[in-house]
Amino acid sequence: MTEVVGQSTTGIPDSGMLDVELVDPSVVLNYVCNVAKVLLAASDDDLNRSFTDKQRSNSFPKKVCEEFIAEPEATAIFLVKKSIGSSEETQPEIDPEQINLSFFYEIDAKLQQSPDTQAVVAIIKKNGKLRSGIILDGLQLQAIVLPIGAAKSSVQQTVPGDDQDGSIQSSPFEVIHSILHFAVGPYFDAFCKTIQSPSHSVSATIDMTDERSATSVARKKLTELELSIAHLQQNNEVNEVVLPLHPVIEHMLQTAAQESRDPSIDLISSEYLENNQFLTSLQDIAKGWIKPIQVLIDATRDPKTGTAMQEVNFWLSKEIALRNLALFMKSPGVTITLDILYNNNRAGVANRFRVDTPIERTLESVSKYCQLMKDFPLDELVSALTLGDMKLAVIQIFTHLNKKFRGSLYPVSRALALIENISNDLKLALQSLLRERKLMYLDFSAFKEQHVEVTTIFNTWDEHYKEFVNVARDVIRKKGDAFIPIRITAHHAVIKERLDYILDFRAKHDQMYQTLIKVFGKQLKRSVNGDFTEANVEFVDLNPVEEMSLAYDIVKQVDILDISSSKYELAVIGVLG
Repeated sequence: MTEVVGQSTTGIPDSGMLDVELVDPSVVLNYVCNVAKVLLAASDDDLNRSFTDKQRSNSFPKKVCEEFIAEPEATAIFLVKKSIGSSEETQPEIDPEQINLSFFYEIDAKLQQSPDTQAVVAIIKKNGKLRSGIILDGLQLQAIVLPIGAAKSSVQQTVPGDDQDGSIQSSPFEVIHSILHFAVGPYFDAFCKTIQSPSHSVSATIDMTDERSATSVARKKLTELELSIAHLQQNNEVNEVVLPLHPVIEHMLQTAAQESRDPSIDLISSEYLENNQFLTSLQDIAKGWIKPIQVLIDATRDPKTGTAMQEVNFWLSKEIALRNLALFMKSPGVTITLDILYNNNRAGVANRFRVDTPIERTLESVSKYCQLMKDFPLDELVSALTLGDMKLAVIQIFTHLNKKFRGSLYPVSRALALIENISNDLKLALQSLLRERKLMYLDFSAFKEQHVEVTTIFNTWDEHYKEFVNVARDVIRKKGDAFIPIRITAHHAVIKERLDYILDFRAKHDQMYQTLIKVFGKQLKRSVNGDFTEANVEFVDLNPVEEMSLAYDIVKQVDILDISSSKYELAVIGVLG
């Protein structure tokens, strides 16, 4: 394929007009097949059946490739892996004995999900057009695997912990979150740590803890996006209730809409209204509404499990589901159904329906729960990039709690469980942030500064939690509820204990270092990463300061924020002992 570039908008060639040789479609198709082999474990037989058999002799894959090559707007194509049986019209014939080991592949410019889609590879074009003579892989194209849905392994096998049918559950939200957390985030951080200056001679290091920098803002937005996807993945939301209507009622509603009339029983033929079979069917449908509505009304969750965001999202989604259900129950289809039952001496079902499904009362109660849940500032805590942001997030959370809790019907016991989950979120956020700081590699003065900042967060929590305790006691007194102890398990306290322990250890370590200087008359200076250098003094057999430095090199490799066990303590004791 040859194309002229440099053409002006008037149709007159520019002086810089050149003939550019574009990649042949067969080269792109060959590249796609190679990608399928490497990333999707595609077999030659499957690829041949998909793209070269007589049943696939149409020009569709070639046409997609041609547009992808020549059109600047065509920025991506999708290689879709499907299980046999998804599209009988387009799939090749296959030996039934091989069906469990075979897949079918398609190339398309648009991504469309289907139940039999196993995985997708997005092939993204870096530049406007694909040019011949330039390597495709890496320079002009990049491929990303996008697992979709519950991917079935090609060879069915049971894996401990997985579903017994051998399927590997992988939701789209999980895939997106994994790409953001394990690929995009680290890539962004690594790229931004050192950026070449315009002169290409000096590398500039970007401080992403500086809230004023554009890079810091972008990183925070990326963290918030990752957090939002994680919430979608983890949400324990309440499903909407969908209630069926009788076909005769649906037809009546359609007729009323077409004739621009209000729905009415008068639009239903008297033959139906006097038909016992129709009335029985209508009665059965109304009975069938009761159970799913009761399931929604009774829906709850254990507040001590999951995350704080799951608790918040549960009640918000239940309120939405109840509100939509309440609107549906007032719709003409439902009211006319119940009116017909009343008018035909079948009021028992209609009365039972109204008694057994207290939708409005439940909605009112849940809405008062949601006074506390709406605009709950949890994201600010989990997405904090600095210790200062974390402290501010703790203040915002307790300010919201102490302000909204008084007017909410949310039980005190659930509120305490919610705060425990928030404490766990704080613990995880601190672990993530402090691990990036590499505390054991900091010199002692820098470590003390970090310890002071973290201690400020703990003190802020304690101060605002005490205020919540007073609010909770006041709420219990006003409601006349039975007294319950206002206590929580502060999960983040283990981080405080751990850092206090390390501060004590490093203080003793620093004191010993200073003592060695005085005893041996060493002239030492300590570098930023904790290593030591010596000058003008020689020891015949042993250099105590050097030995101490080597011992500390072992200690600083330990993950001091791993609070799942006390292995770090054993390592410290083993080195110092």
